[in-house]
Amino acid sequence: GNDTNAAGLSALAFDPAATAGTGRNLNQSQAAQDAKFSLNGIALTSSVNTLSASNSAGSANIEIVNHGNLLLNTVQQQGSGGVHVENYGPMTVAGPVSSGAGAILLETHSPLTIDGSVTSSAGGSITLRAGNSNSNSSTDTLSINSGATVTSSGSVSLQAGSSITVAQGSTVSPQAQQQPQEEQASTPPQQRQ
Repeated sequence: GNDTNAAGLSALAFDPAATAGTGRNLNQSQAAQDAKFSLNGIALTSSVNTLSASNSAGSANIEIVNHGNLLLNTVQQQGSGGVHVENYGPMTVAGPVSSGAGAILLETHSPLTIDGSVTSSAGGSITLRAGNSNSNSSTDTLSINSGATVTSSGSVSLQAGSSITVAQGSTVSPQAQQQPQEEQASTPPQQRQ
């Protein structure tokens, strides 16, 4: 065959201006999209949906708003500010997210999955929010998977519109306030093994 017919490797040809069988041999089912987010009020676009951020000093917050699937790797707040990541789409926390005294708020308008660690070491609160706690959307789920840790010397709050799952082998300390509320406890660390 030639480089535009549907024979051999030509079957993989895609020219949007051509007709089927003469160079337009594939159908595009969904166009690729860049991640769009803002960092400290500055609008940014990334062609990857994996994010890492750090602040090594000062009181500035790490504030990120993203649209689309997001894999959150290392986010380190070494200054006195907090961390706020809001994602319009599913978010998975793979690496460590940490702060000192600043609060950590990780929120999605879809599922939120914690596979890594979320730690506030000097009294900052941690809030993990999947959707609106009043929405009852089946996709507004919060999952803390086995091996994940959520620890703070302050408070921990888990919120989801649909469900909250804390797997065996994960650690949440201090025991978190949960919404939708099935139980509420406040003192001993919660560790499932």
